[in-house]
Amino acid sequence: MRLFDIASTRQCQPPLAGQPDEGAERMRMFVEPSDIYLYLDNVDFRKSINVLIVVVEQQMELNPFRDALFVFCNKKRDKLKVLYWDKTGFALWYKRLGATRSRFVYC
Repeated sequence: MRLFDIASTRQCQPPLAGQPDEGAERMRMFVEPSDIYLYLDNVDFRKSINVLIVVVEQQMELNPFRDALFVFCNKKRDKLKVLYWDKTGFALWYKRLGATRSRFVYC
């Protein structure tokens, strides 16, 4: 309960008009990857960044620090996770596909 109280009292303040955001130069919202790798098996989506890095290294036999996106999907193929290295740390994007029962399909 204490964690919830602390989290609910924090407020994010947007930068004032005309003032640059301090983190704008350091953090990029996305990268322009040279490669995109799709992991063909389904992944338990309870897995975090560290476990997905191990999947990239051991099962895909790739370097997770390369300029690439690593795409994972769940068993139902209605959710995606995208892992990438952005030169400051690993980022993990999560996408739930549309409510119209759309599926991620690949050949």
